[in-house]
Amino acid sequence: EIGNYKLGQEIGSGAFGKVILGKHIPTEEKVAIKILDKFILSQTPDDYQLVKQELSILKIVKHKNIVQLYEILETPRHIFIIMEFVLQRMKLEVKNILNMQHLEVIKML
Repeated sequence: EIGNYKLGQEIGSGAFGKVILGKHIPTEEKVAIKILDKFILSQTPDDYQLVKQELSILKIVKHKNIVQLYEILETPRHIFIIMEFVLQRMKLEVKNILNMQHLEVIKML
């Protein structure tokens, strides 16, 4: 666990760390948690600056087509970036589209 989040299975990885599926303990909402290794980031100062810049932008941007940043947590060794788990939203959007198409077919009949 980190903060109010339970850590789950790995769902991706990259040059600076990995992404795991997590769960917000109070609400049980699924989240994506990107875990960045500060030591690896410190080896490439330009990349560290890019990560900091990306996070500062994500903190202020709110748009339906951009993954939402919920929270940033830190330990001496890692940065935990808590984000919206997009698969949840995609499933809802597909369901809405299918329902809408179904209603349109019924109207045609």
